[in-house]
Amino acid sequence: MPIGQSLDDLRAGWLNPPPDSRPMMRWWWFGPDVERGELDRELTAMAAAGIGGVEVSYVYPLSPDSPELLSDTFLGQLRYAAERANELGLRFDLTLGSGWSFGGPHIGTELAASMLHWDRREIPPAAATIPAASTVGSPSGAGGPSERVLACYLGPGSVGEPADFTILEAVDGTLRIPAGSGPRQLIIVSARPTGQVVKRAAAGADGPVLDHYSATAARAHLDHVAEPLLAAVPADLIGSVFCDSLEVYGANWTPAMTEEFERRRGYPLLPRLHQLIIAGEDSDHLRIDYYRTLTELYEENFVAVFRDWAAGHGVPFRIQGYGTPPASVSSYRFADLYEEKDSAGRRSPRPGGRPRPPTATGCPSSRPRPGPGCIHRRSGQRCST
Repeated sequence: MPIGQSLDDLRAGWLNPPPDSRPMMRWWWFGPDVERGELDRELTAMAAAGIGGVEVSYVYPLSPDSPELLSDTFLGQLRYAAERANELGLRFDLTLGSGWSFGGPHIGTELAASMLHWDRREIPPAAATIPAASTVGSPSGAGGPSERVLACYLGPGSVGEPADFTILEAVDGTLRIPAGSGPRQLIIVSARPTGQVVKRAAAGADGPVLDHYSATAARAHLDHVAEPLLAAVPADLIGSVFCDSLEVYGANWTPAMTEEFERRRGYPLLPRLHQLIIAGEDSDHLRIDYYRTLTELYEENFVAVFRDWAAGHGVPFRIQGYGTPPASVSSYRFADLYEEKDSAGRRSPRPGGRPRPPTATGCPSSRPRPGPGCIHRRSGQRCST
């Protein structure tokens, strides 16, 4: 108990907590198709129930005629809700994008999340000449290549056998593979878009997820989405601006990775990039350095960019930073406010360490559903147990 505070004071604080200690609600706006009468009713009900504020989240439409995100209609409703929340003493937080993770139609291939793709194959002993074009696949509609070859590596033996690999240099756009005494392994690594689009996107917000390692991509999203939001709702009506969970599946590359890796780690990446998938001498060190670099790029080029933008508009930046990109606990130091949430599908143990019993279907990682089987929380697939 704080010094000088009586038990009655403490009890009164629990019965009537101050506004900044009350829970907030995530306020889903489907469409975003909302009506002012309903906005007023829900805000009034939350204030009467002791809720401290709302975090507005704009997700998928429930009707084909929903206003689009960032339309004048939507922005007018957002301003009305912010003003009404302020009148009721409720905190009002804005999500700086629709669904998750951030992205949308303003993100072209050159700014979209990307990943490494590995092609490991066995080739015969004979010498060979292979075209090594800088791009493969068909050009994307956004003006950039859909895939770019980064490096090729050659090693002895059949696929799966331990081998020492050497990088192959292309000369005049051609890989010249010398003759060998037996089968060889060829590894081709390329970068390609993950193909992930914004999940649960509102009307007009569909599009690729942005590259969280690129400050250019972060600023493009702020310019296209965040600026109109704060032009509609002034900073004095906002508690904080928010980034929902990352969940950028498979995103482990960015166009500046080779330069950034060498600058930060002190040695070139491409001669050893294959060690991400091939165990060998000092490969663990390469992997640590690689993912440390990704973490730093995420912190500096996404979290810090959003925080600095928010500071320039006079509002705090809050983030739920977990998942991929590989954010660490210390990554939260780049934000003003932060939060976590329970991982989907994880079942907490009972007191004494005894696991919780499985569902009626026998699957411990799912929730019961009507009829045979269950639905896995992570995959959405029906269980056979």
